[in-house]
Amino acid sequence: MILGYPEAKAALAHPALLVDWAYASPQWRAMVLGDPETTQPPQGRSVATSDNLDHKRLRQPLVQAFTIRRIQALAPVIEQRTQQLIDRLPARTPFDLVDDFAAPLTISVICAILGISDLDQNQFRCLADRLSYPASLNDAHAARHEITPLLRRLVEAKHDQPGDDLLSHLLQINRDTADPQATLTDTELTGATFTLLNAGHQTSIHLITNTLFCLLTHPEQLASLRADSDLLASALEETLRYEGPIGGSLRRFAAEDLTIGDTCIPGDGSQVLIVLSSAHRDPRQFPDPHRFDIRRRNADLLAFGHGPHYCLGAALGRLEARIAIGSLLDRLPGLSLAHPGSDPGWRPGPIFRGLANLPLVHT
Repeated sequence: MILGYPEAKAALAHPALLVDWAYASPQWRAMVLGDPETTQPPQGRSVATSDNLDHKRLRQPLVQAFTIRRIQALAPVIEQRTQQLIDRLPARTPFDLVDDFAAPLTISVICAILGISDLDQNQFRCLADRLSYPASLNDAHAARHEITPLLRRLVEAKHDQPGDDLLSHLLQINRDTADPQATLTDTELTGATFTLLNAGHQTSIHLITNTLFCLLTHPEQLASLRADSDLLASALEETLRYEGPIGGSLRRFAAEDLTIGDTCIPGDGSQVLIVLSSAHRDPRQFPDPHRFDIRRRNADLLAFGHGPHYCLGAALGRLEARIAIGSLLDRLPGLSLAHPGSDPGWRPGPIFRGLANLPLVHT
């Protein structure tokens, strides 16, 4: 485990710490992939499981399709869905921000991006949840093998019936590319879909719920935000630092002996976890780090990564949370915790950092 800000930043960009399962020890491949001999997850290789030139090849079409213009064009979709969900929230009766708002919002947005029909969303949400918070390793293996054929059929369907969605755009890029080495195979498109669905869904849920939780448990900060809505962007950045949706980075494996800080890490394929929640509470980078302050000027946050694996969906996550939080605070001025002072119930796990439930009430 790598703790501390300068150590984490160095590790995120270190060329000997790789995400490709080919560099993992057989013990880790057996535990997570279910087979000590395999070097590929069942859903296929993606930007989250590749490095160097291979990673660049897989990432470039996503960069072309996942543009800022395309993300900004989603704002009306996010706004409409946000307002629909707020309309359904009961007054003077507790509701769960996770199940009643954040989860259905984020899954509908990522499904719209990928071109997944409304009828499939509950199934995809359930599988994504099992992948992020499996009941056991066997449950995680089962969920991967259940979701993979669904995603393969989705990719196949886009060949015959393309639409105005990310997968269809990736297929169009394939058709427009003269170099066959620069195209994505259907297996690689399945891996890309898996990564976007799983990572994009959970992180957005947690950014929305964590932000509301931090604001409601720091009423003086909430009062400042209500008095000046221009502070919303910095409130989201402070949540990314103080209680970000990602506690640990993508797992990495040491491909050779290396030193981070004053610690030697042997290049034996052991897993290395870079603990972002520790980096963001490091007083060497963030003065008074355990204080939640929405006026803080945060610089060089690692919440969306650093180096070649910087998150493609960072702009989308910020946009989604900004619309969701802004709309909730605007339309529900009496919003408060339903059970103030109770244990918030953080979900267990080394990667995602989020609440299982967040009961709220509004008058």
